[in-house]
Amino acid sequence: MVRSRVSKRYARALFELAREENLLQQVEKDLSVLDQYLKASDEFENLLASPVVHANKKREVFEDLFGKQFHNKTMDFLKLLLEKNREYLLPEIIEYFHQLLDEKNGIIRGQLLTAYPFSEAQLELLNKHLNQITAKKVILTQDVDKELLGGFIVQMDDTVIDSSLKNQLLKLRENLLSPENG
Repeated sequence: MVRSRVSKRYARALFELAREENLLQQVEKDLSVLDQYLKASDEFENLLASPVVHANKKREVFEDLFGKQFHNKTMDFLKLLLEKNREYLLPEIIEYFHQLLDEKNGIIRGQLLTAYPFSEAQLELLNKHLNQITAKKVILTQDVDKELLGGFIVQMDDTVIDSSLKNQLLKLRENLLSPENG
């Protein structure tokens, strides 16, 4: 919980700085590259998480990998994290930064579970309806779950829309087995 609050504060500080200096796109790009490195390289992730590796060594690695391609403000932020021994928070900071950017741009990201892959036309129609309901631009990632049998489940933040056949069959079963129907 404390870790999450600290990550959110760092993300918000970086977001506000980037917004004030009109650098949101550049900083977002930098953080996306950094996020890819974190996800692609266990070595890099372990380096950041290691309390044994000194901050100066980590700073050298950051300079070598990103010094020429990242904006100075992004590099300054990364150096600040290293000075404060908070580099292990980077994955959470990046996630919260992207959430703040989505919020600013009126975007909601969600998960779509389907029994079978949706066609482009089905995705477009669903997105159109969700955009109208939320009054925001909805971006869904689709996963297939054969256990749904049919229909779909959409999860966006705290909202779940479950129109799966599996859920409908469970509700029917509950209704048939309820004492009121006996």
